[in-house]
Amino acid sequence: MESMEGTELLIRIDDNKKILESSQEDPFRVLDELISEPYNERTDEKKAEEWLLRNISH
Repeated sequence: MESMEGTELLIRIDDNKKILESSQEDPFRVLDELISEPYNERTDEKKAEEWLLRNISH
């Protein structure tokens, strides 16, 4: 089996089987498309962390 260390993976379930696929897409480009504005890691990452901490289910 080929080592996938450091590789972005897409995990999905198909007929109760876990499927791991190598992600070929740039995650920042995908995020940019989803939110319809440029993603700036330096400023937006902190905002995302704060949002996650506020919205975590306990």
